[in-house]
Amino acid sequence: MFLFQESLALARILKDEKREAEILYYLGSIHQYPPLKSIVFAGPVWSGGKMEIAGGVAPDQLAEEIRNLNKEPVAEDLEKALLWYQKALELAEKIGHNTVTLRCLLDMAVVYRTRGDEPKYLARCARLKERHAAMIRNKERIPFALMNEIRKEIPDLPTDAPPDLP
Repeated sequence: MFLFQESLALARILKDEKREAEILYYLGSIHQYPPLKSIVFAGPVWSGGKMEIAGGVAPDQLAEEIRNLNKEPVAEDLEKALLWYQKALELAEKIGHNTVTLRCLLDMAVVYRTRGDEPKYLARCARLKERHAAMIRNKERIPFALMNEIRKEIPDLPTDAPPDLP
């Protein structure tokens, strides 16, 4: 979690909304699919000397942003995953990051299906289909692996255009 929190702090400091949306999505994913093992650092990841961070961010500025992020409790559960996905979805839609938007809608649908919340599951699937159709109309590329994941959840998804090939 620490590395994602540090990355999120840097993205916010640097005002990189695209990376921020991606990191928010991955934070949700960690809560939905927690790792079986984790790495814990006993102290700072860096040691000795002057720490240099991309974009000229001061270490104390980064530390402050991480402290702010750590005020949010860490709980590896579906509710927390939904909160992170919602934050990522809002930002991704705002900036037009369609890959993150599709991933959030898909994984939120899976969470709702897992919890047995059929109305919310169907609502997310409907939004996912709408977004997919809009991307096809606009001739936007959809990563192949993501398209396969979506088709596993929504087998009747139209195939008007081929997905992006590697």
